Amino acid sequence: MLTYNVCFSRHQHFKRMEAIAGILEHYSPDIICLQEVRQDSLRLFLQTPWARNYTPSRAVIGNNRHYGEIVFSKYPLIKTECFPFRRTLMSRHVNVCDISIPVNSEDMLLGHNFTVVTAHLESMPENHNIRREQIKGIFDMMQRADNVFFLGDTNFFKDDEFSPAELPPYWKDTWKELADAEIIDPTTTEYTYDAENNKNADGDYRSRIDRVFYKSVDWVPTRYELVGTDSIEGTKLLYPSDHYGIYVEFSLAGLEDDIISDEDVKHIGDID
Repeated sequence: MLTYNVCFSRHQHFKRMEAIAGILEHYSPDIICLQEVRQDSLRLFLQTPWARNYTPSRAVIGNNRHYGEIVFSKYPLIKTECFPFRRTLMSRHVNVCDISIPVNSEDMLLGHNFTVVTAHLESMPENHNIRREQIKGIFDMMQRADNVFFLGDTNFFKDDEFSPAELPPYWKDTWKELADAEIIDPTTTEYTYDAENNKNADGDYRSRIDRVFYKSVDWVPTRYELVGTDSIEGTKLLYPSDHYGIYVEFSLAGLEDDIISDEDVKHIGDID
């Protein structure tokens, strides 16, 4: 799975979206969650060859919004829904996709359906109470789901706004789980908004704004990687976005070590 706030800014927009399209094609994840997608960005993505491998959800763009969110899935979408947050000053929504593994699937994912949720929570430091309400609303909405993944831009600037310790029962923070298990290096994977190194980012702070939470009886995380961390080829200061994206992989519980060594063969029982 891959989540990415692609940045709605008009600055070098086409060049940046082409770079992001290249990143998406390179990783070819099963699920893509994008935030701050403009209509012209969406047209560019839909015209790329890799888009033919995906089913897109309804893009939440319009209604006086300059940008929105969309989910791309290589697996069939059983149902997609979009709900406006009960409290928002910025017309923010939550997007929910129920995803099905097809009956004719040849891999071991058969029968393990799941739900993907993406959102762009309220921006600006002063709106921290609003985004806390928004993420709580998402957790409440997904209370009865067995296998659910949240990937998106939380706008939580600091852990003291919302720490992993505040997650409801059975929910986990993918980055923290893998960092605590020493599977990833927390010093190189923490900041998805990094004004010290990403010249597109405003301000002077570094933060883990973008997060991947999950609640699952079937899946465990096995990989976590930041994407878009290098400047665009041929430039020194232009990055694909002011955020870095997150690429994650999950394996069926109990199959974490059952991986084919050939990199050209898809992992057995994995979803990315």
